[in-house]
Amino acid sequence: MSELDQVVANLFGAFNRRAVDEVAALCATDVRFDAASADLAGREGAYSGLEGMRDYFHDVASVWDELLITPRRVLVRGDEALVIGRVFARGRRVGLRDLPIAWRLSARDG
Repeated sequence: MSELDQVVANLFGAFNRRAVDEVAALCATDVRFDAASADLAGREGAYSGLEGMRDYFHDVASVWDELLITPRRVLVRGDEALVIGRVFARGRRVGLRDLPIAWRLSARDG
């Protein structure tokens, strides 16, 4: 397993545990994260910076009763990773979602 594979595994594990500080520790200070939860929470645009990641977890808690992301395959090329998997989400207002999804991650400075 490459170093980037391990970072991806740690990141997705932290997301599923809602371990905000762990996620922040794995992200660059200028991280940009586009997520469907933003639209459902009434937020426009991507979550930006470490404070944006904290906002993301707040929005997840307000929209979803349950949210589980499952990476199935990680393709690494240099400092880039494409993660293919599924997202399962359940919320009182928005119902049930079980969808294939992909995430693109870029690493820098290790």
